[in-house]
Amino acid sequence: RHVLFGQIRVVGGGRRGKLTDMAPLKMLFPLRRRAGVSHEQLVEYWRSVHMPRVIAHLTPNRYSVTLFDERDSTSFDGMASATYDDHQLARREQGRQMPSAVAQDGFGDLIEPGNRLETTEHIIVDGPRPADAHKVTGLVKLRDGVDPEAARQAWIRLHAPNVAAGFEVAGGLRYVVSLADQHRGDPPFLGAAELWYRDRAAARTHLSAVGWDPFMDLTVAEMLHGIEVIGIP
Repeated sequence: RHVLFGQIRVVGGGRRGKLTDMAPLKMLFPLRRRAGVSHEQLVEYWRSVHMPRVIAHLTPNRYSVTLFDERDSTSFDGMASATYDDHQLARREQGRQMPSAVAQDGFGDLIEPGNRLETTEHIIVDGPRPADAHKVTGLVKLRDGVDPEAARQAWIRLHAPNVAAGFEVAGGLRYVVSLADQHRGDPPFLGAAELWYRDRAAARTHLSAVGWDPFMDLTVAEMLHGIEVIGIP
């Protein structure tokens, strides 16, 4: 396994230089429990009720749920990820035409109104996603006044190589960056980084060794630790 900068997608631009629909659409849904709902209650319902119904009634090419460790200061309990090659199908299934077996399964009563990111995934280190891997998710926001395109370029061209340096040596397995460059309107986040590690100690060792680069002055990130449950590989 090695860093795969050759797999970063460079697609002909549409309006405002955004990617066209040539790239698969990866939808990310960072979710937070409602007041009065425990983290354990949400996770149990997500895994035993909602996730099986998504698998049975929706048709993404890939689908997984990342469950974050509970902390009082954590903004989110988990994040769903669904990737589609068919963009129109994605927006139908994840919108008003969502099958009632999913839309009315009670999961919505447990969560606050959700964020949705429509992203393009860039594979930085192409490695495995074992069930026992420790996963770190970085949800990234722009600082005030920063140009989104400048930040996206800095992320892919400067920050991603910086993070990838020493990643596998420290016990890193897989590293992808999903940029919210297919989002309609203003996205709640610039994008998300997802890093899989052999264990929590490997994550701590690697992340503590990442040095400064200019991207860090353009953005702020919340780093969330947890595990990934793969529904549709």
